[in-house]
Amino acid sequence: MIRGLTFFIYPKKTVLTGLAVVIALLFGIVSQTQAFIDCAPGQRLNPVTMRCEVTPDCPDDVEVSADAACRGVTGSPLVPSLTTDSFGWGSSDSPALTSSSKASLEILYFWGIGCPFCERLKPQLEQLAADYPEVHLRDYEVYYDRANQQRFLETTSKYGIDAHSVPLTFIGERYWIGYREHFPDEMRGETAKLLGLHSDEHMATVFEADTISIPLLGNINIGTMPLFLTTALIAFVDGFNPCSLWLLTILLGILLHTRSRRKIIIVGLAFLLTTATGYGAFMLGLLNVFLYVGYVDWIKIVVGLLALTFALVNIKDYFWFQQGLSFTISDKHKPGIFKRMRNIIHQDMSTLAMVGATVIMALGVTLVELPCTAGFPVIWTNIAAQQGASGIEFALLFLTYIAIYLGVEIAILATAVITLKKNVFEEKHGRILKLISGVIMLALAYGIVFAYDALNSFAGVISLFGTAAAIIALVLIVHRIILPHFGISFGSEK
Repeated sequence: MIRGLTFFIYPKKTVLTGLAVVIALLFGIVSQTQAFIDCAPGQRLNPVTMRCEVTPDCPDDVEVSADAACRGVTGSPLVPSLTTDSFGWGSSDSPALTSSSKASLEILYFWGIGCPFCERLKPQLEQLAADYPEVHLRDYEVYYDRANQQRFLETTSKYGIDAHSVPLTFIGERYWIGYREHFPDEMRGETAKLLGLHSDEHMATVFEADTISIPLLGNINIGTMPLFLTTALIAFVDGFNPCSLWLLTILLGILLHTRSRRKIIIVGLAFLLTTATGYGAFMLGLLNVFLYVGYVDWIKIVVGLLALTFALVNIKDYFWFQQGLSFTISDKHKPGIFKRMRNIIHQDMSTLAMVGATVIMALGVTLVELPCTAGFPVIWTNIAAQQGASGIEFALLFLTYIAIYLGVEIAILATAVITLKKNVFEEKHGRILKLISGVIMLALAYGIVFAYDALNSFAGVISLFGTAAAIIALVLIVHRIILPHFGISFGSEK
C-alpha cells in the first residue's frame, strides 16, 4: 500500500494548474491596473468595472471618520462574503427601524456597485417609491462607502439578522436578502399593507402562492425552482462523465472476477462514496472562491470562457478522441490505476482493510481525474453563487447535485451486483458522452455570459437545454447516419 502512494502524486501539468494561473493573473491585472489609471477630479476608479465614475455626494449625516470614503477613496468591500449569500425574505421581532405609519414609510435599500441583482432591483424600488408619495426610498451603496458599511452592520444587528450580502431591503419589519423574480411583488404588497391598502389575509395569500412546504424543512421560495431544475439537469449529465464511468467499469470488471457480490458492494460503494466526497469538497471550495470575489462582471466572463474551453475540447474529442488537448485520464496513469485496483482484490485483507485501501486508492484517482471532471462543477457553483443560493436552499441544491451524480453510478454498480456481468465502456460511448457534455457546456457558457436571465426561469432553462439536445441529435444524425450513407468520413473514429 505504501508503494501505491507514489501513484497519487498529482500530475505536474494539468488544466487546473493552468486555470489557477489564469485566475491569479487576472487578480493581478485588476489590482495593478488601478495604479495606472488617473481619474478626473470628482471621479474615482471603480475596480469592478475598471472605469472612472463620478463620486457620489456624501449624505449630511456622515461621520468625520468617514470623510475619506466621501472623498472617493476606494476601499475593500465590507466583507468578502458581503457580495454573496442569501436567498430569501424574513421578518424580525425587533422594533422596526423605519416609520411605517400611513403618512410616511421608509424603504432601506443596501446595494453595491457592480452587483447585477442590485441593478435589477433598484429601478423597481424607485418605481415603487414613485407610485406611492408616502414612500421614501433610502439607498446606501456599501462596497465603497465606509459610512454605509457601518450603517449596514448596525441595521442588520438591530434587526437581529445575520446577513452578509446585497441587495438587502427593509420595509417596515420585513426584510429581503438577495433577489428573486417575485421579490418586487412581495415588496409592493408589503408596502400596500403598511399603508393600509391591503389586509393581512391578502398578504398571507400572496406569501403562500410564492412558497412550497417541505416536511422538516418548512417553506421554500419557488423562486429558486429554476435553479433546482438547472442543478438536476447538470448533475444528471455530469453523472455520465466518461472519465468517471471508465474508472467505475474498470473497477467492476476486476471485481466481477471474484464472483463475490459482497466484495463488489463493499469495494464499489467505498469507491463511489469516496470519489463523491472528494468531488463535493472540490465544489464547496469553488463556491467559496466565487463567494469571495462576489458579483464582479469579469468573473462571469472568466467562468464563461472556462466553460467554452471545456465545451470545445469535449466536442473536439467526439470527432478526434484524445488527439491534441484532451480532458481525459492520461495513458501513463492507467497502468498504475489497474495495479492498485487489482491489489485490493487479490490481497488477503479484512473487510476494514479492504475499505481503507479502497478509500486511499479512490482519493488518488479523484485527483488524477479532476481535470477531466471539473467542467460542470465550475459552471454549477458559479451559477449557484451568482444567484445568491445559500442556507437551506443551497444545502438542498448541493445534496440534489451529489445525489443525482452519485445515483447514476450507483445504478451501474447495482446492475453489476445483480447480473454479475461486465458492462463494457467502449471508446464510441466515451465519444458520444463527450459530445453531450460539450454541447451542454456550450449552451451554459452562452447562458452565463449573454443570457443570464434565462437561468432564472423554467422557460429559459428548458430552452437552453432543449437547444443543446436538438444540436446533439442533429450532430449524431448527420455524422453517424447521413454522412456514412454517402461514404463521407469525418473525424478519427473508425
